[in-house]
Amino acid sequence: MAKDFVVAIELGSSFVRGIAGKKNADGSIGVLAYAKESSSSFIHKGYVYNIDRTAEAIRSIIETLSSNLKTRIKKVYVGIGGQSVCGVMNTIVRDFPTDTKITQMLIDNLMDTNWAVDYDGKELLECSVQEYKVDNQYQTDPVGIECTHIEGAFLNIVSRQSFYRSINKCLAAAGVPLAEVILSPQALADAILSETEKRMGCALVDFGADTTTVAIYYKNIMRHLVVIPIGGNDITRDITSLCVDDEEAEWVKIRHASAYRSGDGNGQEQQTISINTGDEITNGVLSNVVYARMAEILENVRTQIPEAYKDKLSSGFVITGGGANMPQIDTAISEILHTSKIRFARKVASQIITKIEDEDFNDGMHNTIIGLMAKGTENCAGAEFGNDDIFGAGIDVGSTEDEASSSVPDSSNVRIERPQIQPTKEQREEYVNVQQPSNVAATLKDHNEPIEEKTPDEEEFVDPEKNGGLRGFWNILKGMIKDEDEEK
Repeated sequence: MAKDFVVAIELGSSFVRGIAGKKNADGSIGVLAYAKESSSSFIHKGYVYNIDRTAEAIRSIIETLSSNLKTRIKKVYVGIGGQSVCGVMNTIVRDFPTDTKITQMLIDNLMDTNWAVDYDGKELLECSVQEYKVDNQYQTDPVGIECTHIEGAFLNIVSRQSFYRSINKCLAAAGVPLAEVILSPQALADAILSETEKRMGCALVDFGADTTTVAIYYKNIMRHLVVIPIGGNDITRDITSLCVDDEEAEWVKIRHASAYRSGDGNGQEQQTISINTGDEITNGVLSNVVYARMAEILENVRTQIPEAYKDKLSSGFVITGGGANMPQIDTAISEILHTSKIRFARKVASQIITKIEDEDFNDGMHNTIIGLMAKGTENCAGAEFGNDDIFGAGIDVGSTEDEASSSVPDSSNVRIERPQIQPTKEQREEYVNVQQPSNVAATLKDHNEPIEEKTPDEEEFVDPEKNGGLRGFWNILKGMIKDEDEEK
């Protein structure tokens, strides 16, 4: 039974993924358990559209991980990414009447002022210091220098507040306390980029299902972050225009699609692909459809690279994600992005040690979830459980209110109520003193919004006709008293 591990959740547009493991002293990463649930119907472009179904998927993943580990889970790390996230540049200026020596207190004040910036409807997640302009000189560490003017340049990573609140609502509905929200693109970069690539300059491109994320690094600093709202699922939808249903279109994309258009004159473009409707698609037609969308994605990638860094990407492009597995994508990237410096990162830089055999952690689709787990520092392991645990595996219901409250903004108006687990009918018959679930607030509200309580009609009471719960027990008791009176 594992007693020390980190649990991370990735809310992806194709799958909600969960992983449990830890980073070892030698730098390797041990993966102890893994689970996933399909999410294409309730998460789009990284944004949660159905809180209940997302919470159900998270709960199922936690139960699977906990069952495999034989240990309850008391908290989780959650990655935040997708279209809700973007980078915004901000500059803080200070002028002095005479030459003034810059102190660490002044630098901290610039940082605090930046963190206090109000982005309407957005939450500031991360702040990356770019550089300081001291009079007319650029410095990375200006402490001790005298000047009359200083500017601090910051890359602020922001997300829609509604998405940030949705994560809290999902975890509250699933009964799982939040350890910390981690920026997914940053966790991915730390997991697959080398120090040389970050220092010399590179563009990290993550081809996802609904989005394509571009992060620019130079001199060990993230300089730019943008999420393009186009991904592999758009290619699948384009294939459906050829009179192919959704499931078969995904199969055609995986088995036959190529990121680069055909037309090399060898006749391969005239070869046909049979589909379930009885029709046939030629390779040439399929290739043109796929290439048109792939070219659009790559053109957007090229456009999103800031002019200031286009000639500073000495390490070129680092490509990852499930979409990076498409044949001939290197040719398409080379032609459209005008570069020959391409590295495909289909696995993280650290060695993966695991006994899990039914998952390929070297396919590029697990890099983000592994990176999220590697960023975690707190032990997520709860109490152990055995086969005689009548409530089964899953969430550590023994976690305190203080642990759960760390997942929401600090406010006296915010309340967390953890749902109780309903026993089975057999367990109710064996254990008479069962309790009815309390009135649970299904979702967390922002600290400026009141919590909506469920009405009695909305509560999931056990049917009294089936002799379940206290109400059914009371009906039985009344019947016993009535029979006893009649006998007398």
